[in-house]
Amino acid sequence: MEVSKINLLANKESLIDNIIDLMPESLIGNIDKDNLPKELDIYVEQIFRFVLSVKSYYTVISDTDSDEVIVKALAKTPHGLSIFDELHESRCQAWGMAIKLFISIIDSESPLKSKVKEIEATQSFGEALRVCSPKSEAFVTTQIKTLIARFTGKTSTEHRHELFRLFKGMLVCQLSGLNEQADIFADMLIKAFILNQQSHAILMRELIIKNIAVLEQNKLAGKKGGKKTQQGSLATSKEAIALFLSTNEYTSYTKAAEALYPQIVEIGKKHDFIFNSVVNGHRTVINWFRSTERFKKHKV
Repeated sequence: MEVSKINLLANKESLIDNIIDLMPESLIGNIDKDNLPKELDIYVEQIFRFVLSVKSYYTVISDTDSDEVIVKALAKTPHGLSIFDELHESRCQAWGMAIKLFISIIDSESPLKSKVKEIEATQSFGEALRVCSPKSEAFVTTQIKTLIARFTGKTSTEHRHELFRLFKGMLVCQLSGLNEQADIFADMLIKAFILNQQSHAILMRELIIKNIAVLEQNKLAGKKGGKKTQQGSLATSKEAIALFLSTNEYTSYTKAAEALYPQIVEIGKKHDFIFNSVVNGHRTVINWFRSTERFKKHKV
């Protein structure tokens, strides 16, 4: 799913300002930004942890990456699996606390109790939020909607309907003064959300681990291949030098290399060593011959 780049909050103060902007007027006057109520302070810390984990995530991937690309990118990145784990854990914690904070705020805004029937008639999260807090529209549109789309995008239509049903049940109970029942709905909503996210996270995590294993195997195979190539090169050079020293008909390293090169290529094949080109092959053979210092007194 392609979404626009998330406008992540720059700092904790910006996050606090946005949260307070969504709160009912009756609560705002009682809040000291420098000394937040404990519940709100915990929520701010958790949601900002989520923001930081998203920022780390975006150092590795981009908005338009598919799951396959994301898996490969995280597998190649040092600590990529830890980045993914932190994102998943902070995401679940943040959404769970957001739900709890939401109903505690709604509980204090008594005028909403008259809107229970209107809320019952809503068909989506957006509709319900607009009824509860009309001023939330701008904030949700510019800041949160993309975040939700990106990090809850693997939710099926059926599951979204189930989540909304639990959300609406929680909200109606809270506004009707049935706080215990609202808490039950909230717990069910949090559990349903986390279970859905968990199943996708488990699948992604397994794929990342598999890709890490493949990369390690390829790295090991590359080392073995490099070692084998070095061994083949060494064996070929020894035989090539022996061949060169066994004849006296050449007056320079260059002439000897040009004449003996076809035989040396065949020697290389015997040791699973292949020159990458004729030009480089000649240069390599000349350097092998030079190492003998056979023509040290001659300028060749």
